Amino acid sequence: MKSDFDIGAEEDSFFDSDPIYDFPNLKERLTDMGIQIGEAGTWRSVGTIDVLPEDIGERILFEDGRIFYIDDEGIKRRGFMYKACFYFEWQGHVHQPKFHVCQCAAIENFGRKAYRFANAEPIKVYSRNANKEVEVEGMKLCGYCKRMLMDEEAIRVNDSTDFVEILKEAGDVKEPTACDVDLFGYVKNWEEISLAYRTKKEFTCERCGTHVEDGFDRFYMQTHHKNGIKTDNRESNLECLCVKCHSEVDDNHRHNFSSSAQKIIIEEYMRKYHRKEAAS
Repeated sequence: MKSDFDIGAEEDSFFDSDPIYDFPNLKERLTDMGIQIGEAGTWRSVGTIDVLPEDIGERILFEDGRIFYIDDEGIKRRGFMYKACFYFEWQGHVHQPKFHVCQCAAIENFGRKAYRFANAEPIKVYSRNANKEVEVEGMKLCGYCKRMLMDEEAIRVNDSTDFVEILKEAGDVKEPTACDVDLFGYVKNWEEISLAYRTKKEFTCERCGTHVEDGFDRFYMQTHHKNGIKTDNRESNLECLCVKCHSEVDDNHRHNFSSSAQKIIIEEYMRKYHRKEAAS
């Protein structure tokens, strides 16, 4: 098993003198994914987050070559990961932890549970030399991350301090306000987003496979938010569902579709597209 020093040495072996890179097209990419982007000033520090195995895919997301943390309000905040414990001195040499901005080989090979997430400085690292938490800033980028990011359109920065400034300027996923959403919690252009997604899926339910061709019946196909966050309109969070499948997603949806009007719509849909099931 490799020690922390061995891991650090491997990370150090890549392009130590090379600059860090970041992306001016981040906003454009996230906007294309249907995510609301905040203006400068919407950024907020999340503090020090210990990354637990169960957090991967739930609170910690590796998406589009970047790392995000989902806070308690459901807001996506971009940041970086670094080793929670580190030998700052080894055999007479002084070392410093590297920071990671994507799902690189270091994170994959050396255990994600040994890392922390942050989006601000200074960061807190447990020093194995001093046996206590210390504060660190101005870290270099992991060599594996550098190699993965070399092909991106990039702006040159010097260290993690500059990277944090870029995060602040870009802003996080915008927290919805009364001006951004309607009375039901959807963004104002939700109908456009929903229609575009259902059209892409050819008005076909992604669960039961029912396809609607008649333009007058397309309202039977609806767009569902997988994670329940109505302002998270990334395509990966959307699902085209028929009104029947949508009504059975969970207890909350069963309650929302329990009104007499909704029941009539579901019954009509079943008679038109699932005659045998409706009759049984």
